[in-house]
Order: sequence, then C-alpha cells, then structure tokens
Amino acid sequence: MKTIKEHILELERRLSDMERAYKELSTTTKNIEAIVKELKAMQFGNWEIREKQMIFYDLEGNELARFDLFDKYGNPSDVNVFARKRR
Repeated sequence: MKTIKEHILELERRLSDMERAYKELSTTTKNIEAIVKELKAMQFGNWEIREKQMIFYDLEGNELARFDLFDKYGNPSDVNVFARKRR
C-alpha cells in the first residue's frame, strides 16, 4: 500500500508530465498557426513576376517570399516558367 507521500509524488510526476505535454502542444499549435497564416497570405495576397523572380505579398503589401524562376532547361526565365526556387 502506498503512503500519502508516495501518492503525492506520483501526482506531482503526472502533473509535470502534463505540463511538459501542454508546452509541446502549445509550441506545435503556434508553429501551425504561423504556417497557416503565411499560406493564407500567399494564397490571398498579391504576387508579381519581375526580373525572373516571383514575389509574393501579404494583404498589407509586405513581401512574404521571393522565388527565382527557371525554364524547363534550368535557365533563369520569366516566360514559360517550369520551376521555381525560394531565395
């Protein structure tokens, strides 16, 4: 039979495990929120092709991402774009 002290230690260990899991989940949730925010901004914001690059802007006009553009032969291009590489 466990003593009261042993029960308390067990409960403290479980609480510590739950706090650690909560912190990990909270961090994961924040990361997912940031990714979704960026994807949403890229999807609904503006973009332009300029100087063989594709530039994405958020809804406020701030630059989000820039990609170099290439044709099917791997040459930098702003026409007949086949691939892009994030800068």
